[in-house]
Amino acid sequence: MWKFLPILLLSAACTGSVPEHPDLSSFLVTINPDSFPELAKGELLDVPTAPMRATVDVQAIGREGEAVSWDGLGWLKVRPGRISGSNRVEIKDGVATEVEVEFVYTWGEARIWVEDRGEIDEPGTFAVGVTDPLPFELPTVADVQRPSTVDYGDESCFSPWGFEPDCAGLSGDFVRMRGMDQGRRLMVTNVTTDGFYASDLDSPPGNYGSIFAFNFSRPRVEVGDLLSFLSGNVAEFIGFTELNYPVWDTASSGHVLPDPIDISAALSSSGATSDEQRNAFLERYESSRVMIPDALFAADLFDEETYYSFAQWPVRVPGITGAEFTIISQYEAPQFDPLCWKDTMADTSMGPIVGHLRHIGPANPEWVIDLDGPYSFHSNVRDSDCWTGGTQRNGVRSSGPRLSQDYYYRDLPSCSGMPFDVEDQHLHR
Repeated sequence: MWKFLPILLLSAACTGSVPEHPDLSSFLVTINPDSFPELAKGELLDVPTAPMRATVDVQAIGREGEAVSWDGLGWLKVRPGRISGSNRVEIKDGVATEVEVEFVYTWGEARIWVEDRGEIDEPGTFAVGVTDPLPFELPTVADVQRPSTVDYGDESCFSPWGFEPDCAGLSGDFVRMRGMDQGRRLMVTNVTTDGFYASDLDSPPGNYGSIFAFNFSRPRVEVGDLLSFLSGNVAEFIGFTELNYPVWDTASSGHVLPDPIDISAALSSSGATSDEQRNAFLERYESSRVMIPDALFAADLFDEETYYSFAQWPVRVPGITGAEFTIISQYEAPQFDPLCWKDTMADTSMGPIVGHLRHIGPANPEWVIDLDGPYSFHSNVRDSDCWTGGTQRNGVRSSGPRLSQDYYYRDLPSCSGMPFDVEDQHLHR
């Protein structure tokens, strides 16, 4: 049998003391090796996206390390990971045998826990027992980004905007993803004012292989950096999976970006005919660097109020019904003013547009392309104040220095005047 060190956690409630159970100190938890033969192989397992099962035996332990009699309901959990089956275990006379534990999204050194958490009307002792580590790999970006296939019954997929339908399986967990230290080419593909995009180049396109790390301010990374690892808290923000409070280490710099993914061609061959099917398909490319080779300005979808509030404007992909995207240009191409286009340039080609794909539920259209920079536009509609001298960096022409970092200090097109209220400071955060 696999033995586990008993652990005692004592806690005091905010409004009272923990009730005394002098005979209970911790739990000894053992796992039936026949129920989890992978333990004997000594190999690291992939992060499971479908439930796995193991059976455990539980023995209540006293303060001197002796077996004691105790009756109650214990709580089951696995960390890191999720319990996907029952999370309760009935302990009678200090013993529970052949308890089936069903779990999913476990990674790294995962352990099964048994805890006397108590109930609302009868607080527990918070005595705990855990297992030896279960042998799992660290997650890849795809393991983190892929939507959950299991309802594991907690609220980590809820946000102030309601339930997130494309919630990542590891949402709510602080994870460490594989990078160069685990043989995965994890590359920074764009840096923004509040974070950066990273893609696992060893994951095929359209396999959930990219993610955005939200840093609250411009991070100290550069396009073309390869990361040794990337850690952070997996969160859902109005439909967009991101990594909060990121931690990373740069292994090397100056690498050339791969070509952007032709999202028009991918959609054309996807077979998706409904909004639901298109959303599920595009989710696979979330945070990836994509290109629309021949974007059309969608004047019929243009909404001035949305534009004034969020600097967003719509395009569509020719020849594909329902293939519509919102473009964010306020930071990377702030001098471009779609108000110049909306009446006279309906469904006019803007040439190729390059940026990173985001899913923003309240947007219309809800799939958003965050431009890479001023050179993400065709030259016919590119900012006139871009720097044109110097050399290329990482195979991409530099976009700076520009006349000013903030658009409201630049020369604006004369066709419509100032497109934003400069007093509305939230636009300039």
